[in-house]
Amino acid sequence: MGQIQKYSNYTLDSILNKVGQCYPLYKIYKNNQDYICVNMKLPLSGLWLCLNLIFLSYFPLLIVGRVLKRLYRRGKKYGNRFDGR
Repeated sequence: MGQIQKYSNYTLDSILNKVGQCYPLYKIYKNNQDYICVNMKLPLSGLWLCLNLIFLSYFPLLIVGRVLKRLYRRGKKYGNRFDGR
């Protein structure tokens, strides 16, 4: 029983005196990690999301614009038939 008691005392001493001293460093690390993820990573992710949505919607709108341009040019070519009569 002497070995088990010594190991138990060593474990308890290590937890109270050695591991507990690292808690402030862990807290600093965790707070910095939270700061980076919340205040820097999320806004950058939102920025890239918006840029990608603009990029993806630009090409279909460009195609629609070119089709409408052809239709309007064709209307000018034949005159204005839609004058409200």
